[in-house]
Amino acid sequence: TRHAVLTEVANFLGSPTPRRGVGTDEIYAQLLAALQKISFVPVIVLDEADQLLHEEEASKLFYDLLRVVEQQRKGFGLIFISNVTDFVSLLDARVRSSLAEQTVCFEPYSPMQLKDILRARAQYAFYPNVLDEDVVNVAAGHAAKFGGDARVAIECLLRAGREAERENSARVTVKHLQKIFPRVDSAAVDKAIAYLGNDELAILRLVPANGAIASGDLYAAYTQAVKKPFSQRHFRTLRARLERMRLIDSEVALKNGKGRTVLISLAFPKNKLESAINRRKE
Repeated sequence: TRHAVLTEVANFLGSPTPRRGVGTDEIYAQLLAALQKISFVPVIVLDEADQLLHEEEASKLFYDLLRVVEQQRKGFGLIFISNVTDFVSLLDARVRSSLAEQTVCFEPYSPMQLKDILRARAQYAFYPNVLDEDVVNVAAGHAAKFGGDARVAIECLLRAGREAERENSARVTVKHLQKIFPRVDSAAVDKAIAYLGNDELAILRLVPANGAIASGDLYAAYTQAVKKPFSQRHFRTLRARLERMRLIDSEVALKNGKGRTVLISLAFPKNKLESAINRRKE
């Protein structure tokens, strides 16, 4: 929340501030006072910054941090990390005009890059010549299905190695990989679900267990399911993020022979997604 971030920054600047019992405006005043006493420019890095959009506090928080310059003649460096590519465009116009941002886009790893990463890790993780020839290729290909997530690829190798040890096998084979894929997939879903906002969870739950739903119908159902639905434009951003995280699939199809529509379906069984959501609540 805006309150939590300002508290964290105030504490970092040397103004001890409790997380509760102090108003946000008072914390901001303490932050400004602490900023006057330092001789460096703090850089604030907000990972998964788009999560603040769900609390409708992103624009307020960024405006607080940007207008420091007007009052102090010194300010903050701001770095936003987000999977939502048009994150900045969703902010308040006052914030956008003050940011003068530069964007650095990190593309998902390609299968070839994943193979290079796995080979480099395997040199340190395994004895020489214990990996069958196709293990790295198959692990990289499986991770590519999850948007090129290197953590998934590394997790595949780790679990396959442990499975081979459990069986007292002298080599790690593709069979060991195939055994652990379901467990890796469940872990990947759990990690993805952990980073979703309430609106994204609502969208995910509205996609039918079997078959597909037209994007327009899904948006109509979403507007009925939540109290404060986002605009259709932002809905498309959320939908694209779910697709990048390999939680849903989309396919362009003809609509009654006239025009085109996007059909949305689940990338995993509904019960597996529901289980992951329930584990997150716990």
